[in-house]
Parts: sequence; C-alpha cells; structure tokens
Amino acid sequence: IKASLQACFFLFVLVPATRAQQWHFDDATRKAYNLVLNLQARQACALIPNPATPQQAYVVSLAHAVELGLTENEKLREQYEQTYENLVDRYEKKQSADVYFLLAEMHLQWAFIYLKAGHEFDAALSLKEGYALVQACKQKFPAYTAIQKTSGILEIIIGAVPEKYAWVLSLMGIHGTTTSGMQQLAAVQISDAELALETKVWHALAAAFVLQETWRAMQTISALIAQDSTNCLALFTGAVLALKNAESDQAWVWLNQFNLLNKGLPVYYGFYLVGEICLQRTEYDKAIEAYQYFLKHYSGVNYVKDAHFKTGLCYLLNGDTSQARAAFAQARHAGK
Repeated sequence: IKASLQACFFLFVLVPATRAQQWHFDDATRKAYNLVLNLQARQACALIPNPATPQQAYVVSLAHAVELGLTENEKLREQYEQTYENLVDRYEKKQSADVYFLLAEMHLQWAFIYLKAGHEFDAALSLKEGYALVQACKQKFPAYTAIQKTSGILEIIIGAVPEKYAWVLSLMGIHGTTTSGMQQLAAVQISDAELALETKVWHALAAAFVLQETWRAMQTISALIAQDSTNCLALFTGAVLALKNAESDQAWVWLNQFNLLNKGLPVYYGFYLVGEICLQRTEYDKAIEAYQYFLKHYSGVNYVKDAHFKTGLCYLLNGDTSQARAAFAQARHAGK
C-alpha cells in the first residue's frame, strides 16, 4: 500500500509537469494562429498588436514569415526584421521549453527568408542558431514534443545537403538525416494537436521536394483537404504539389477553391501556377496571360526568370518566333 501511495504521489507530481512542457495556445492566440494558416497574416497580427507570450510571438513571427514568403517584399522584410530582432532580444536570456521552441522556430523562419532574398550568409547563421537552440531544448526538456517539429525540418534540410558539402556542416557541429527528420515530423502530427496541421504541410512539402516522393505528399495533402476543405494553406499547398505530380486538373480544382476562399494576402504566385496549369493543358494563350499578370504584379525575384522563359515557350509553341525571342531575351536578364 505504501509503495502504491508513493507511486500515485509520483504520478501526481510528474503528470502536471509533463503537461506543462507541451506547447499550448490560449483561445485568442489560437484564433490568430488559425488565421495565419488561412494565409490571413495581417488579420492575425491585428489581433496581437503587442505579443506578450512566446505563443503570441510565434504567431506574429509566423505571420511575417508567411507574408514575406509569398510576397518577397523587400521594404516589409526590413520592417519585419526589426520585429524579429526585438523578439530575439526579449527572449534570448529566458530559459523555458516554450522559449527555446519560439527562438529556434524564428531562426528557422528567417533562414528561409534570408535564403529567398539571396542573403546566404545570414541564412546560414540563422540555421546554425536554430540548430543550437534545438539541441539545448532537447537536452534540458527531453519530454517537450513541439521541438521535434523544428528539429525535424532542420534534419531534413541538413540531410538534403549534397555530400560534397557535408564537411562544412560537420565543421559547424551540425548533424542530421532526412529519415530522422521525417520521423520527427510524423511524431508531432500524432502527439501535438496544436501544431498538427502546420507540421503535416511541412511533411508533405519535404516528401515532394526533398525525397521526390510526390505521391506520398499528395496522400498527406489530400487527407488534409478532405478533413477541412476551407483551409487556404492546405489548398494552396495541394495545388503546388498536384502540379509537381503532373495532375493539372486536380491542381486547377484546388487553386480555384483557394481563390474563392482566400480573404487574406493577394497571392500573385497563384497566377504563375495558373500559367503552369495552362501550359500543361496546351492552352498557350491563357498561359501567356497568366504569366504576364504574375510578372506585372509580383514584387519578388524568384520565378520571374522562369515566367519569362515559359512565356517565350508558349509563344514558340504558338508559332510566334518573334515574340518568343523577345521573351527569351528577358529571361536571360530578369529575376534569378
């Protein structure tokens, strides 16, 4: 009896501590987070004008990362970078599982932002900072599930680095494998309901673009859309993955659903996708129109070169060699 009472007391003490180690949104912050996952980044930030908790800071940082990822707006990047640095300064001396997760995620988000902007050195530093925070969190809070999301993405990135550059990562003390990364993302999907949707999207993207298992990615995203056919992030990701899998009809369906539902950021990259779909369907005039709309409104540099090239390709397939030559000439100089 004494042993049983001791065991019960141990569990009474342990279980609340274990639960306290898990990432959790309050109702108001969860509402803002769900807006971000519907690509309503600015509406989400409006609900959290002054982030006061790690969870609120995470939502604001994610909203900024989503907006910069979709728009590549340089002026906004400078503005949001100041917010990022202020949040890092505020939390870097605090030590809790939630803080480690927040900082690791922010560094990972900005590694992507810097990389897309062509700032490779800053991206590498952010990646290294994120990796160090993940390792520290795992060591101090081994039962903390959420960190596996960050760790999984990092390991997938590290594992995808070509072997001839692996020595650089070893020199920096960075190690990881794609297999381990995918396993960690799968574990978060099962055990952490708060981050499940976001993690499933990451899992699908990694399967398609790193492992080249697009069929696997399509299974994941199709299940997500079946579960919630109104989520803009899932629909948009589904359209991208369907196109990669040469399923232009399915991509068209999901992209149309996305356009009907999207009440957030104007996603001009979507017009690039429309061009890709029309090109696959041999609807060359419609493809040219979509690529030109994308080029006129998009403020970034990625996909610009390809949009010019595909425009030239459409003109060529239409038999207009003069316009094709002009578009190919633009492709040589515009974008990246």
